[in-house]
Amino acid sequence: MDKVLFTAMTGGKTVLKQMDAVSQNLANGSSVAYKAVEQQVKSYDVPGDNPKTRVMAVEMSPEINLSGGAIEPTGRPLDVAFSGDGWFTIATSQGNQYTRNGHFSVTNGVLTNSKGENVLSEDGQALQVNGNSVINGKGQILTPDEKGVLQLSGTLKMSFLDNSSLTRTDSGNFISSKPEVLADTAQLVGGSLESSNANPVQSMVEIIELSRRFDLNMKMIKTADENDRAASKLLA
Repeated sequence: MDKVLFTAMTGGKTVLKQMDAVSQNLANGSSVAYKAVEQQVKSYDVPGDNPKTRVMAVEMSPEINLSGGAIEPTGRPLDVAFSGDGWFTIATSQGNQYTRNGHFSVTNGVLTNSKGENVLSEDGQALQVNGNSVINGKGQILTPDEKGVLQLSGTLKMSFLDNSSLTRTDSGNFISSKPEVLADTAQLVGGSLESSNANPVQSMVEIIELSRRFDLNMKMIKTADENDRAASKLLA
């Protein structure tokens, strides 16, 4: 049987993997601080003693594009976005995790993310806030007292991380295999959020291109099958 089947089969399989990644990016085009996933593919010679006339495609580990998204103003006092590098720390049931999603709210008097998980302070504790609290560009939580004077009630924990050490969890947060470094020089933009770095238009174009590529691989399999049947009849 012609080894073109290996080429077409592995090609079709990797195209499906790529389509999964692009579909994920397309679905998260409007998600706050979402980081696009890129499915990498590598070609290998088909094993055997025959001349190397066929290759097969093998998907590699997905890579995550950690570049920053555009900063969009929201006007909410508890919305913040990093202007440059930096990560917030979230206390989850699986331990501390990292995110660049600065869409925070007040839950039972403490600062939380959209899932109700506590956002941590510099000393690793929950941050006491109320509906009148604001976050400034240094990550400080300012809450008005009875006289309306803003008082410092805590500071967000902001960290620098080695991008090569990061792994995305099922929740969309990140964990790091290397120690964090406190980001004393990190800057925030208040009343704003970081948008997704996935480009919906580009994702749509990629989906169309990958669909055509998948169809081509299926046609190759059909052609190889027809050739095999024709050869069998000639040898019968």
